[in-house]
Amino acid sequence: MMGSEKTYEIGDLKEPMQNINIKGKIVNINLRKVSNERGESVYHYGIIGDSTGTIPFTAWSLSSSLKAGDVVAIRNCSTRDFKGTIRLYIDSSSAIKLLPGEEMEVHRTSATMKIGQLSRSTPYVTVRGRIGKVYEREFERDGKKTTIYSTRIEDETGSIRLSSFGKMLEEGSEVEIQGARLSEYNGSLRISINENSQVTRTKLGIKIGERFLDISSISSPVGGVTIRAICISMGEKSGLLYRCSECNSKVDEIRCPDHPDAPIKYDIFAYFTMDDGTGTIQASAGSRAMLEILGIKEEEFNPQNRAINKNMIRERLHEKVLGHAFKITGDVREQNMGLSMRGFSISRISDQDITAMTLEQEADFQ
Repeated sequence: MMGSEKTYEIGDLKEPMQNINIKGKIVNINLRKVSNERGESVYHYGIIGDSTGTIPFTAWSLSSSLKAGDVVAIRNCSTRDFKGTIRLYIDSSSAIKLLPGEEMEVHRTSATMKIGQLSRSTPYVTVRGRIGKVYEREFERDGKKTTIYSTRIEDETGSIRLSSFGKMLEEGSEVEIQGARLSEYNGSLRISINENSQVTRTKLGIKIGERFLDISSISSPVGGVTIRAICISMGEKSGLLYRCSECNSKVDEIRCPDHPDAPIKYDIFAYFTMDDGTGTIQASAGSRAMLEILGIKEEEFNPQNRAINKNMIRERLHEKVLGHAFKITGDVREQNMGLSMRGFSISRISDQDITAMTLEQEADFQ
């Protein structure tokens, strides 16, 4: 059944609504492939807006020729709640018409979201959290100098990189940031503040400790999350690496081609699959996180120690990591193969943690 003749403005949309018509401008659009037991399917997601606001959308039937900036009329679409946010859904029964040459001004709204809920489908957000250590540097463009403040902002659900162009941030302060721009770099999300953003000091009283998450609940590439899980497989490329002490680049030979006089230093790349009973995730870690687990002292870990070699590291990884339970804290990234975790703190799981993990998993089946 096609929708009524009425065309709704974005700002009037509620949830749930069925068989509705809208006209809007595509603010951004992304494509994702999903594989399951039924095969592979493709869907689009992004933001569509008009002069009254914006709304995230998911489309299971959308022309691949549509792009950001296109104005479209959509008949017979629907809305419903998704994780506390109203979302527009476009399926095979919807009709989409491109309106070439038509211009539309979009009023950009920013949804208030927890850091752990951020996703690329929401380009402008309002977040609340605590500011970490702040770094300053000057940036010059078109003859004008601007101070850039770089830091991380965190709440009880996660942390994310934050850049502020010209607006000073104070370490340890609790703030609300309205109209922050969300973007992605190297598989991780980050937000930025410019002249259109509003930063307000506030008292949140948030308590930030270890953010334990079930692997199945991890949905966004944000930082500062902790999992408790068992290593069920070890990647074939895990082992000892050689790096240049000057540029830190990985080298295959005994010297760096760009810095032939620089000494070589050791590093570890460990790549493994973690399972907590709710799901699995690919995790990786370097020597800073792995040395204690492998029983190697930092001062021993160098090319002068002939006891350290590729076979020894490979054997230690299989002996000390594979099949064991760990608590891993790190940052989640999104690559071509999906979400993965880069661990910067890894410790053997305690009896208390094992009990807590078991009780949580048992509760899911009661």
